[in-house]
Amino acid sequence: MVEYYVLYEDVHMKLNEVYTLLQAIRTCQSAFPSNPPIKFSYCLARNAKLLESEIATAQDIINKDIDMESLQSYERRRQELLVQHAKKDDEGRPVIVDDQFQISQGEANKIQKTLRDEFPKAQDMLALRGQRAFELGEQEVSNLPLYKLDLALWPDVPAQTMNDLMVLVED
Repeated sequence: MVEYYVLYEDVHMKLNEVYTLLQAIRTCQSAFPSNPPIKFSYCLARNAKLLESEIATAQDIINKDIDMESLQSYERRRQELLVQHAKKDDEGRPVIVDDQFQISQGEANKIQKTLRDEFPKAQDMLALRGQRAFELGEQEVSNLPLYKLDLALWPDVPAQTMNDLMVLVED
């Protein structure tokens, strides 16, 4: 008789890898919305909770001393301007290709100028957040108590997602 079990193991990864793993877990969870194998589902949920905690801590560090309310206002305004200035289809809806609004360079320049005028500190805050995220993403997270699962209990998972989830497979 073969034993299938969830195993606890301390893993060392960079914070960027933690984020990638969490995204892969979320992708996998949404791919099996009903009746996923119970041990597989438990493994994903348990690891997601642990990884979310690491990511939340990192976000607190990245956003320290940043006016998030102002950045949220900036992002809402940016979206409004993108919709307003994007090329429109025959029904008047913005044209989106590969998740990007289709905008001429001239319109993009107008949007940037408007945003700089309305939110003069936003670019500095975004640059600071980006720098902090980059630096923090390269830091090692040690002793992550990940739960691993025997491969026999895994359902069919797309290859790219499986690549990201390999750290959760019990050898």
